Amino acid sequence: MKQKRRKLESDDDEETEIVIPQKQKRKAGMSLDALTEKPKLKEETIIGQLIQHDEIKHKLLKEEKKISMELFDLGVLSKLKNIESTEQAKSKLFMNEKKKLEKEKLNVEIKQRSRDELVLELFKKRSWK
Repeated sequence: MKQKRRKLESDDDEETEIVIPQKQKRKAGMSLDALTEKPKLKEETIIGQLIQHDEIKHKLLKEEKKISMELFDLGVLSKLKNIESTEQAKSKLFMNEKKKLEKEKLNVEIKQRSRDELVLELFKKRSWK
């Protein structure tokens, strides 16, 4: 690191020397390392960027996989809920149809009994005559 020396005069007419550090200037095709403030080669910079890019890409892939698994789980859960509700609806419909059939059977039996009773009554009436 370059240093710049500057002489200052104080009130006592004594010369005081102050050292001011200067940053190195960046040359074309080079960048400064943040920690050491030394120039880095273009290749080193690109390699560093590739490493950062790979780390970010890996992190994004992890997040994407996590999100896709969560979405898959949500999809499976919603399908299970749909299946359960469909099964409940089917069982309810089956019970309703079963009740309707039982009512219809009772109505048919009642109608047949009444017909049979009417026939018997008619037969009895005719036989009495």
